[in-house]
Amino acid sequence: MSSVVNGVTGRDRRLIRFVCAALICGAASSLLSGCQTTDAATTEAATAAAAAAAPVPPGKARLVLTRVSGYYASALDAVVKVNNVEVARVGNGASQSVVIAPGPTAVNIDSWSAPGSYTINLDVRAGRTYTVEISPRTEALAPAMVFGMAGALMEAASKGDKAGAFQARVMTP
Repeated sequence: MSSVVNGVTGRDRRLIRFVCAALICGAASSLLSGCQTTDAATTEAATAAAAAAAPVPPGKARLVLTRVSGYYASALDAVVKVNNVEVARVGNGASQSVVIAPGPTAVNIDSWSAPGSYTINLDVRAGRTYTVEISPRTEALAPAMVFGMAGALMEAASKGDKAGAFQARVMTP
């Protein structure tokens, strides 16, 4: 037999306490995991910065990929391909450095979640470092939200090689 106070049974009060405790633990866990991600991104950025400062190997060039930290698309990795070969997966707020061959170079950024991809073309010269900033391409969000996958596909088709979840720009020539 359970007591009833203000129309709420003892069993209901225990359930309410359990749900509140679960919500508080979930919120605390989310905050702590955000801190962990920030630390990991900071360490990765420091490693990429150190690699970028090292001399470029003879006959090669360096590509430093820096992803802008932000909420939109934060759970997605930006998949980077150089001349159709995957060279990196860059997480939110992270940086990576890769050594590439000189010559005409297509840098392609995409993700599994959005149709299309974003491509920039570079004339890479040996001994140089090229910094590419990757950021979310928020203009792709509205068509997908309003019209679903059909809207996302139409938006990607209309943008050609400047589509997808991410965009990029060269920071250094």
